[in-house]
Amino acid sequence: MNVIVASRNPVKLRAVHDAFADWFPGKTFDVHSVDPPSSIPEQPIGGDVARGAMARAEEAIGSPDTDWGVGVEAGLVRLRGCECWANVQICAIADRAGRVSHGFGSGFELPEDLRMAVLSGRPLRDALREFRRTEDDDRAGAIHVLSGGRIDRYEITVAAVRMALVSATQD
Repeated sequence: MNVIVASRNPVKLRAVHDAFADWFPGKTFDVHSVDPPSSIPEQPIGGDVARGAMARAEEAIGSPDTDWGVGVEAGLVRLRGCECWANVQICAIADRAGRVSHGFGSGFELPEDLRMAVLSGRPLRDALREFRRTEDDDRAGAIHVLSGGRIDRYEITVAAVRMALVSATQD
């Protein structure tokens, strides 16, 4: 089985590998990466989060001999019926038949200062540097900083991939 991820981020690659290994125990597979499409905004908001995950999955499935194309994107999504914006991980998994399945990692509200900065167009990484005087470690993510080290990017990414596998593996 050949799995391609449209990302060079080592956390996303490890999360995809581990989720597929859990989902397909005993199966042999390889996880490789390709560059994500250039059309994805640096800090997606709203529908751009899901569109970014889908664009990544479609880019990945276009690679030769690919069984599964995977895209993972994070950003702010507004929840209907309230004023809440959740920072979520969305995973899209495309297969050779043209089906795309989606899964979502745990979401959380950003503190107001960070949320307002992101909604005004600043990347979350930059807002964290300014308002929290800390680096957003790409491996651990903003959630690591905001949760005091209790949760990291890997955890929410692997959850999103597993959730996408639920519908991706149904006949």
